[in-house]
Amino acid sequence: MTASKSLVAVMALVALSMATPAQAIINITSDEVWDGNANPHAADGVTLTVTGDYATNNRVATYTIPTGITIGAGANVFLHDVANPQFSSTINFNFSPGAGPLTFADPTSTIDVTKGGRNNPSKTFTINMNDNPIVESVPGAGRIINGVYVLGNQTGDPYIVNINAVGTANVAIGNIDVRKNDATGSSIAVTTRGAIDFDNLATADVSSGGGSGGAVTVTGTAMTIGDIDTRTFRTGGGGTMGNITLRASVSLRMIREILRRIPSLRINLLWMESFIPMDPRLVWLAAI
Repeated sequence: MTASKSLVAVMALVALSMATPAQAIINITSDEVWDGNANPHAADGVTLTVTGDYATNNRVATYTIPTGITIGAGANVFLHDVANPQFSSTINFNFSPGAGPLTFADPTSTIDVTKGGRNNPSKTFTINMNDNPIVESVPGAGRIINGVYVLGNQTGDPYIVNINAVGTANVAIGNIDVRKNDATGSSIAVTTRGAIDFDNLATADVSSGGGSGGAVTVTGTAMTIGDIDTRTFRTGGGGTMGNITLRASVSLRMIREILRRIPSLRINLLWMESFIPMDPRLVWLAAI
């Protein structure tokens, strides 16, 4: 081996030894509490930062997540410790760019968004995926639920649920169910520039003496959605159904083809910034 080749080989070995090893995916296989106090995966590089406080009810807890997460079958991630009498914190899950997906292993892989107390001020749970997808290992996998009602048929307030992703990251979850029984209302908002796949989205208040259903807003390039339930069951008036807004991007050429095939179709169009660099004129199919 020549001297120059030896030098290259040595430099390559040094570079490999100094390279940052890829972080392993975080596997959640049993129940965990991510309430803004506990950090079950500090050893895996997850950092927790907190602003505000309980006394003024403006506490915000942000988990910065450097790698992908898989929530296993039957595992629950709780956003509030039921043994904690305090108000809940606003909770943010911020995935770093290129961290990897949030994966739900099966339909019982759960993020439980029941929040503390009864009729306390609203709190928001936000999943900021950055450029990382949310993935179902099997069709229908994953649920984000108000567990106190969905699993226990009891009264309890859920978090507002927001999910954001950028680039072409897809979002697929079997069930987001924040229904409540005469409790403080919630809403669901999902925004991505990738495809969206949900089996069920629910924000209804099921009590005859309860309030209104929450809004559901979903924005993506394409979407497959099963059921959406924003009903109010209140009798005697005073409750309203939550608004449903679905926006999927389509090109002008596609719109013209739809109108050509079905001339009587009425379409409301909102002019928006293009997702497709080749066609600067993009519209959203807002309502049919």
